[in-house]
Amino acid sequence: MDHLVKKDCATSLALILSDLLTINNETALETLRARWLSQEGVHGPLQRSLEENPLKLSPEEIEKRSHTLSAVEKHIREAITEKLHELEVRHTPPVDAALLSSIVKKNYDKIHACILEDLSNTENKADLEAFRVRWIGRQGKIPTLIHELKERSLEEKRELGPLLNALKNSITGSVEEKEQSFEQRRIEGQALRFSHFDVTGYKLPELEGSLHPYTRVVEFVEDIFVSMGFELADGPELETDYYNFEALNIPKDHPARDMQDTFWLTLPGLLMRTHTSSVEIRTMANRKPPLAIVVPGRAYRNESTDASHDFMFMQLEGLFVDKGVSLAHLFATMKSFLQAFFEKKDITLKIRPSYFPFVEPGVEIDMSCPFCTSGCSVCKRTRWIEICGAGLCHPAVLRACGIDPREYSGFAFGFGLTRLVMLKYGITDIRLLHSNKIDFLKQF
Repeated sequence: MDHLVKKDCATSLALILSDLLTINNETALETLRARWLSQEGVHGPLQRSLEENPLKLSPEEIEKRSHTLSAVEKHIREAITEKLHELEVRHTPPVDAALLSSIVKKNYDKIHACILEDLSNTENKADLEAFRVRWIGRQGKIPTLIHELKERSLEEKRELGPLLNALKNSITGSVEEKEQSFEQRRIEGQALRFSHFDVTGYKLPELEGSLHPYTRVVEFVEDIFVSMGFELADGPELETDYYNFEALNIPKDHPARDMQDTFWLTLPGLLMRTHTSSVEIRTMANRKPPLAIVVPGRAYRNESTDASHDFMFMQLEGLFVDKGVSLAHLFATMKSFLQAFFEKKDITLKIRPSYFPFVEPGVEIDMSCPFCTSGCSVCKRTRWIEICGAGLCHPAVLRACGIDPREYSGFAFGFGLTRLVMLKYGITDIRLLHSNKIDFLKQF
């Protein structure tokens, strides 16, 4: 009941003021009186509660609270009486503005004190915001009264306007002070919470990320070939039989298809590409020579996984088509690339004839071991490392792409990027590249 008594003391006078200013006839005034002063109104239940004393209050406490309720009731009756007198003389000119403003003037200090008492009951920012909205917000009680003044006469505006504005400004200032006190309390609480924090204490190490070895090598290789005048090309990993085999001079009954274990899809004619050569076909079919492209990307073959094989691997293929292209251009390009990649100028090449359906002639290119001069575990004591397959573009492949082999020639080459990564970083097990082992990856 303490809460109810305090709440009504803090709000009753302000609410009655709001109601009184909008009343313009005696019937409405009687309705207001009944709402506030009758046995079923605001103060009736509170008075009965004191008489019945369900909380077993002491006689002194009952007398104190009865006095508070009586004082509030007295102020309300006086305000209603003044309003009744105003209604009686409202239509008798001239209008006495002082009489209308007397309701506010006479009770200004009491209203102000009760509103401040309501403010003192706020315990946090949420309560404070609710108070602000209730009293001085856009639809609050005081702004509503100020807004209603526009219907009043000039004399009434002069009398009531300054009083209501002063009340609003005072409450606004009190709200700001209360808000500052809450903020100061928050800062002090935070300072207390961290007062025993040891800034010299142990700090957990930060784990910094790094690029995957694949990413490092692919970007490095791309930079080398781009600096040599090649363009980067890309294409789908889900490929058709035509681009993956037939256009590369590998018809359906060709035995070379047995050289590649293919992942075929259940949809007819679709497969996971076994090399990135299919992108070269797509490029030649859509562009005219001269062409100089490299195609890094994934390739898939149905192989068992072990330390040196996996069903998915990274491949880099290159193509150069122009007039008068020869094997000399191919060998010079390969040597320049390998010297830049391994950062050694004394790398030499060894050329061995080989067979690939899409080039003629086809060659295997070995390079001198960049890690030794007399044999090591990387080159298996031979001082040579098999590095890529290459050759001059087969005339049948050029014709399939709409290029006249009598006018243009070209070379193609293919590296296993996975092998380059393993050589570059001394990795002995291909499965490490596809694992998520932090101990392995954080070395790069």
